[in-house]
Amino acid sequence: MFSDSSEYAYGSSVYLKVYDAKGHSKCSLVIGKSRLAPIRAISIPRLELAAAVVAVKLYQIVIEELDVKITERYFWTDSMIVLGYIRNETKRFKTFVANRLSIIHEVTSPHDWRHVPSKSNPADIASRGVNPQETEKLDIWLNGPEFLKRNESGWPAQVSNATVNEYDIELKPQASVLNTHGKYNLSTNTLLSKFSDWHKLQNAVAWLLRFKCFLIEKYLPQRRRLYSKVSSKPLSVGEIKMAQTAIFKLVQTEAFENEISELKAQRPVPSSSPLKRLCPILKDNVMRVGGRLAMSDLHVDAKHQIILPSSHHVTRILIQNCHEKNAHMGPVHILAMLRQKYWIIHGLQTVKSVIGRCITCKRQLQRPELQQMCDLPEERLTPDKAPFTYVGVDYFGPMTVKSGRRHLKRYGCIFTCLTTRAVHIEIAHSLDTDSFICALQRFVSRRGRPEKIFSDNGKNFVSGDRVLRDSIRQFNQSRLAKLCQQQEMKWHFNPPYASHMGGIWERLVRSTKRAIKSVIGEQLLNDEALLTLATEIEKILNDRPITQATFNERSPTPPPPTKSSNIGTPARTPAGHKDKVLKCRI
Repeated sequence: MFSDSSEYAYGSSVYLKVYDAKGHSKCSLVIGKSRLAPIRAISIPRLELAAAVVAVKLYQIVIEELDVKITERYFWTDSMIVLGYIRNETKRFKTFVANRLSIIHEVTSPHDWRHVPSKSNPADIASRGVNPQETEKLDIWLNGPEFLKRNESGWPAQVSNATVNEYDIELKPQASVLNTHGKYNLSTNTLLSKFSDWHKLQNAVAWLLRFKCFLIEKYLPQRRRLYSKVSSKPLSVGEIKMAQTAIFKLVQTEAFENEISELKAQRPVPSSSPLKRLCPILKDNVMRVGGRLAMSDLHVDAKHQIILPSSHHVTRILIQNCHEKNAHMGPVHILAMLRQKYWIIHGLQTVKSVIGRCITCKRQLQRPELQQMCDLPEERLTPDKAPFTYVGVDYFGPMTVKSGRRHLKRYGCIFTCLTTRAVHIEIAHSLDTDSFICALQRFVSRRGRPEKIFSDNGKNFVSGDRVLRDSIRQFNQSRLAKLCQQQEMKWHFNPPYASHMGGIWERLVRSTKRAIKSVIGEQLLNDEALLTLATEIEKILNDRPITQATFNERSPTPPPPTKSSNIGTPARTPAGHKDKVLKCRI
């Protein structure tokens, strides 16, 4: 079986060599197959592998259809890459190559495949085609290559160096596993650092100590017991205390090894040690704070606290446990609770660092971030224009008034100058558009026509703007209005559900409501009294000081309040009179 491929096609041819009784042989073509390469371009090695699969399938057809007994079989290819794929036993390939190799390996074995030079490969005609006039190539196609007429010793030598390149694109990436060997040491890096809770660490060490006692009783001859087993009873208080002592010994051995060795030798701690001022002592092989309270009746933990390092993992989880047990109190409170039994090096600093990482405290005590405010609009930064050139408007209420025996609702319509923060209050009898138009006309008649009005996106404001525009168009069409009436006022509506954009008038609404509640309380006013009250509140708001009053004697004294009648009277302040602008409130 010979196989070959090119850019345009791939194919295979099968030849049968038969021997007669005298030993003479004859080789001829049995079957051939040629297929076009896929439209979607694929690599030549993949096409060569597909041709090898065709050769295997043709071999199966020949075996099933011929009644001749086949004694030997040989598969030839001129691709060293395909031979490397077939003979590979260690590498893993991608899906395309792996599927075709599985077909080849099911029928053949790797030693059945050989390499043939391209010039002697008759399957080259199936992949590239042949001119009918080239009789020499036709003879090779019909009778096989010249070397098949000879004995096997005269055939092309087998190639043994066909391997898969490590950088072949058809190889799957392999995961490398690295094993490291090290000496296991029961230290804070192995056991203690695996626990983030103090109680869990105590329980784990207590179970280890119980298992240690079981091993001693089982295997030491002098303490051997028959039928001994580890007890499954809950841990006792004594076992928990033993576990605590073992943990503290382990921590101190790693953090204060030199100091402990000096104390065991009954020598003083070196002066360069950070524990020199604590006069440490050893009690039950645990290093504690010394002092002059040895004769006191206090508990041993209160007289001689256990010394713990500041940067150890056990110290941190111990502080965290005390912090949670005492309802997440502050660092001074937690340090005082810990000092009843433990002495932590750099105690307050260590407690603060642990509490600073507490998630619960961060959620409850963290101050909210302040919103970065955007730039002020141009209308609030224009000092050379008269008051009420740029106006913000809003409604407040309702307020109940009496009219005879009836109780009616009235609403306040507040106009504020965006530049000077001056206030003008009108009383509207309802929330409909007509009432708002009347209030606006009264405001314009007293304060002058503003250039631009800002408001919330209320229905009454939207319809009022539409009515105003229609009215001004009628004035223009009739040509009866003066020049000032022909200048249409601009109206700006804030986006819906964005009341924060109108904070400049919302704050004044709050001050107005506060003044109204403090004056009338639960009284019922009539319309005349309510108008008088609105005017008084307007005067009070316009008498606000320009600057904030401070208690520093070096701070400038704010000017005295200005009469509200000076604001906006006359309707337009001349550009040269800046003194009236400076009198307006911020």
